[in-house]
Amino acid sequence: MPDAPPPFRMPGEKTSEQQRPNAHQRGYTRQWAKSATRFRQQNQWCEWCDELGFAAYSQHTDHIIPHRNERVPLLFQRELRLDPENRQALCESCHAKKTLGEGRGQILFVAAPRREYIIALNQRIGSPFEICETVRGTES
Repeated sequence: MPDAPPPFRMPGEKTSEQQRPNAHQRGYTRQWAKSATRFRQQNQWCEWCDELGFAAYSQHTDHIIPHRNERVPLLFQRELRLDPENRQALCESCHAKKTLGEGRGQILFVAAPRREYIIALNQRIGSPFEICETVRGTES
């Protein structure tokens, strides 16, 4: 069976991936890569899965409150990016769920060790993100 034809694009039109800034432009520098790797070495298990009693290796160092988001005041974006308490280790599946939730304007879940800190930080910066207590309800 033949493959489907590629989607039609006007000459010069870029795909959404081509329009997206590169990792460095989004704030993910060499310094961040080293810091993220070190964080995952210290936190080898997915924090969401661990909270639910499952075991999955972490594959992402995730910012709990996104540091680059139009909902977060510019004044706080650098602070959020560099704050080690604003990080969590997530597996691929949990990271995808969280990213989907960010698009809806909410933080789906914060594991117990950092929950109080993140709730206080969220209030201090005036962030409109909702912090949910459990992972349940993330399936959509």
